[in-house]
Amino acid sequence: MKTARKLLRLIVPAYSEFNIYTSIAKKTTCLGLVAVASAANKVPGWEVEIIDENNCANRAWPPNAGDGRIDHRELQRLRPATIAGFYGSMSSCIPRIYKVAKIYQQLGAVTIVGGYHARSLPQDMLDNGLDIVALDAGEQSMLDLMSAYDSYLQFGYPPQRGIDLAAFFHRVSQAAFMSDGELFMTPAKSQIENCQPWPLPDYGLMRYAKIKIYQVNWLRGCPYNCEFCAVKEKVDFAPAEEFMARIEYLYEKFGAKKFFIVDDHFGGNLDNQKYYDETIELLKLLQEYQKRIGKRLSFTIQIRLNQAMKTELLREMRLAGIDHVCIGFESPIDDELMRMKKGYKSADMVEWSKMWLKAGFFVHGMFIFGYPEKLEAINDLKSDKQPKLSIKERAAIYRRFIKQSKISTAQVLLAVPLPGTELRARLEQEGRLYPLEWIDWEYYDGQFPLYDPLVCSPQELQQAMGSIMIKFYSFRHLFNVMTSLLFHFPRIVFPSALTLLTFRVNWIKKAFNDWRDKYFRNESIRFGGWFIIRLWQKKYRNSDFPNRLKKAQESLGKK
Repeated sequence: MKTARKLLRLIVPAYSEFNIYTSIAKKTTCLGLVAVASAANKVPGWEVEIIDENNCANRAWPPNAGDGRIDHRELQRLRPATIAGFYGSMSSCIPRIYKVAKIYQQLGAVTIVGGYHARSLPQDMLDNGLDIVALDAGEQSMLDLMSAYDSYLQFGYPPQRGIDLAAFFHRVSQAAFMSDGELFMTPAKSQIENCQPWPLPDYGLMRYAKIKIYQVNWLRGCPYNCEFCAVKEKVDFAPAEEFMARIEYLYEKFGAKKFFIVDDHFGGNLDNQKYYDETIELLKLLQEYQKRIGKRLSFTIQIRLNQAMKTELLREMRLAGIDHVCIGFESPIDDELMRMKKGYKSADMVEWSKMWLKAGFFVHGMFIFGYPEKLEAINDLKSDKQPKLSIKERAAIYRRFIKQSKISTAQVLLAVPLPGTELRARLEQEGRLYPLEWIDWEYYDGQFPLYDPLVCSPQELQQAMGSIMIKFYSFRHLFNVMTSLLFHFPRIVFPSALTLLTFRVNWIKKAFNDWRDKYFRNESIRFGGWFIIRLWQKKYRNSDFPNRLKKAQESLGKK
C-alpha cells in the first residue's frame, strides 16, 4: 500500500517593514532551522525543506502574495506541508508568524514554533495559530513530533484537532500545547546536551535561497548574565573535531568560504583556562585545514571587548581566518555598563578597541543607547543626589567615543525589553512598558522606544539615538570613497601590476586587499549606510508609529 507523502516545511518569517538588515539577510539564513531540518531529514518517509522569507532569490517562485511576500495559501495548495515549523526567536517577526501560522492551521497542517521569544510566551503562541511550542532544543522536539505523527498514522488514526491532537502532542518532550482547554507542558525525556553530535548542517534543504555566508556554531548558551539578554543557558561545547567536521563538510559540499560563527561569545568564558586552551586548539585546527586545502576561509565571530588583552588569542584568531569581530560595547557610560552587568568600565574601552584594530580585525561595534535607568536612580537624580546627564549629553559621549575608538562600523540601537529577560521584568514592575495594544512586537527591533525613559520623552530618546547613526553614516563619506578610487587605488594597486611580468599574481591580490581594507571598505559601507538610514526615515515618516507612541504614552498617564 502506497503511503501518503509527508512534508515538513520550516519557515523563517519575513522581517518587519522597518528592518534595516534585509540586505545581509539575503546572503544567509537562520542556523537554528537548518539544524532542525538536518536532524529531521534523517527520518524515513518524510521530505524536509526550509523557506527563508528574507532570502528568496527567485522572484517568480515561490508564489507571491502581491505584497512582496510569499503566498503560503498557494504554496500549500501546490506543495502541501504536513507540519509547518517556525523560527520564533526574533520578537519583531512574531506578528508575521501569527499571520502565516493561522493560514497553515486553517489548511490542516500541524504548526510548531521554537525559539527564545516563543518559549518565553507559549500561551500567546498557542492563541495565535500555533499548535505546539518547543521549549528547549528544537531538534529533539521535532523528531518527537514526527515520530508521534507516524505512530498515529500507522494505527489508522490521523491526528485531528481536539482530543486526538492533544494525545498526539503528549509524546513530544519539553513542549507546550493546549489539553482540555488548559496549557500543558511535557517534561524532558532525558538530559540532552544541546551540542551533541546532530547531523551536519545541510544547507541543501533550503529552497529558493542563495547562501553566501554560512552560519555555524561551536557552542550554545552564554557564560555571562547581561540584564537585557534572553540567553541564559549553561555553556555547552561541541568537541573541536566536530566543529571542524562542519567546516569541512560545508566547504567540500557547498564551496563555503565565508562563515559566521553564531555563538554569543566565541570560546565561552575565555578567562577560564580550560575554555581558553580549547579555543586555541580549535584555532590551530582551522589553520591546519586551510593550509591543507590551500584556501583562506573567512570567519566572523561575536566576542567580548576585553579579550583584546590576550595577544596570543588575537594572533591565533587572525591566522585561523577570523577577519571580522562583532563586539557588544553597549555603552561608553559607566553607570549604564553597571546596570547592564557588563563587568567592566569605560576607561579601558578605547584602548581595547584600538588593540583589536591594530591586530588587523574589522570591528563592528554594537551599542545600546539610553539604557533605562532604575527607578531609584531616577529618584536620586531628581533629588540632586547625583549629577544628571541630559539625553543630548549622552549622545555626545557616544559620538565622541565612536570617533576616538576608530571602530570600522557601528550599530546603535535602543534597549529592547525582550520576553524572558530581567530587563523586561524590571520595566514591567516599574510600570514603564508601553502596552502591546499600541506598540506591538513588530517594533521590537531596537529602532523604536518601547518604554517610558522617564529622564526624557521617548521622542527625544529616539531622535538622539538617530543623531549618532546619522553622524557615523553620512553623505560626506562619498568624498572619501571617491578619493579612495581616484587616488589611493592607482597609488597602491597599479605599481603591483608590474609583477605580472614575473607571473606573481599574489602581489596584485595583496595590494588590492590592502587598498580595500585601509581606504575603501569602511568608507563605502558608511556611505551606503547613509542611503539605508534615509530610506528608513522615509518609511518612518509615512508610518503610524508616532500616533501609536502618543497613544502608548497616554495609556501610561503621560499626557
